Amino acid sequence: MAINSYPNVTWDQFNVCNDDKTTAFEDMCRRIFTAEFLKGQSIPHSDHNTPGVEVLPICEIDEFNGKKRRISFQSKYFYQGSVDYSQIKKSARQIAKKYKGDLDLVYLFSNKTITVKSKSFEDIKNILKPANIDIYPISNSELLDLVVKYLDIANYFFLPRRVADSNDILLSGFLSGFKLNNSTGEIVFTPSLLVSKDDREQILEEVISEKVTKCKEYILNLDLEGFKKETDHILKSKINSINSVEELYFLNAIVLIYKNADATEFINKCKDHYDEEIKQFQSICNSTIAFGVYEFLQLSPEAEVLLIDKLFQNQEWSNISDIYKREKDIENTYVKKQIVLHYGLSLFNIHKFKESYGNTEQKDCAQFPNMI
Repeated sequence: MAINSYPNVTWDQFNVCNDDKTTAFEDMCRRIFTAEFLKGQSIPHSDHNTPGVEVLPICEIDEFNGKKRRISFQSKYFYQGSVDYSQIKKSARQIAKKYKGDLDLVYLFSNKTITVKSKSFEDIKNILKPANIDIYPISNSELLDLVVKYLDIANYFFLPRRVADSNDILLSGFLSGFKLNNSTGEIVFTPSLLVSKDDREQILEEVISEKVTKCKEYILNLDLEGFKKETDHILKSKINSINSVEELYFLNAIVLIYKNADATEFINKCKDHYDEEIKQFQSICNSTIAFGVYEFLQLSPEAEVLLIDKLFQNQEWSNISDIYKREKDIENTYVKKQIVLHYGLSLFNIHKFKESYGNTEQKDCAQFPNMI
């Protein structure tokens, strides 16, 4: 399939078909990474806190020498302008610090052309070199060449989404064979999905991971009604064995803690590596420990957004101000937006009206009618 054949695999088409372009790009790169470099034999784990990379390092067999090496990937989507190498350098520093001795190669995916002979890219390589980590860029047309190798990926990210009917919920826009019955919670494999049982489980893992990503978006936008509706559909189904559901348990736990509700059921279902963050988040929300910006920056983006809103509810203006001063250290655009918004509303609330106007818009203030 050529790049200009149907579907129209171009970045302009990608922008049209995906509302949240950054998240969609990261999800697309994860699928390409799994299909192209892991050959579908392993499913990478997207931990909630992997500095500099999108997934935890995972073993790959080098096709040239047959040796094992530990790989991961970084995705950088730039909607306007050219490549911002400073973002990549920042990620490279995090990778070198966190994964020295645990990672051999990082694939760098970008929709813009990475110039490998540029001084900026040489600087990035030199940051990773002391940690014995290599970086391999796959950018712009090279990345599109990979996309067209996998028709399901091309169809999903470069065609308009399908709309589900009233009786069933489509779990994925490109897999009509997967449906979740709205009343029974059963996952249905229709005859149109002619693959083996193992393939079905692997595809279902990716589909549920995709739904978990959607749940994260709801939290990052503080749309907790949307989150509940989305998560109820998934938890209603019989998919407890799917690895991606573990992250959904974590998200439900922190949402319930944020709401001062009982989160015991979901906390007990979470794996051990979530324990520390849940305890930290719970202690901060309950004001049982001293809280600083450092503790905030250690949280996952979803917990950060919930916490900044919780601080606002508790009228902890000084903490919000301290976090705002470190806003430039935060990469996630959703978190940055919420920090700026809540800081502006905090200024408004303490009657610093002139300062607040630079941080909020009238439509944002409408979310807090008791303030205006």
